[in-house]
Amino acid sequence: MLKKSWSFPSTKLIYAAAVLYVLSAYLIPILFLVTGSAEEEGASTFPSWILLVPIILGLVNLTIVLTAKQKIQRKQLLVCSMIIKYGLIPFMQFFFTMDVIFITVLAIKEKKQAAVKK
Repeated sequence: MLKKSWSFPSTKLIYAAAVLYVLSAYLIPILFLVTGSAEEEGASTFPSWILLVPIILGLVNLTIVLTAKQKIQRKQLLVCSMIIKYGLIPFMQFFFTMDVIFITVLAIKEKKQAAVKK
């Protein structure tokens, strides 16, 4: 008779924590837009708590892995790291492209302003 192996409940939570970590990176610009457009009277402060969301979720992911380190298999950790790695590649590509476009536009503006001053 086959014995069913017991699995620590948080071994499945590492996948959810990894997905939440990736989603938090994508939601930062949206949260900035939402909180920036909903300014209250006299409260024009920078919503710095938004920058802490990925850090907190990363710490939650680390806590889950450390508490269940004996029960999590190597394959599960590899899948978790692949979710984070491949989930963040489009995020990095998009913002790198936006940076290049922004810097190029600024350089063109600066060149035009220098030509007008001469």
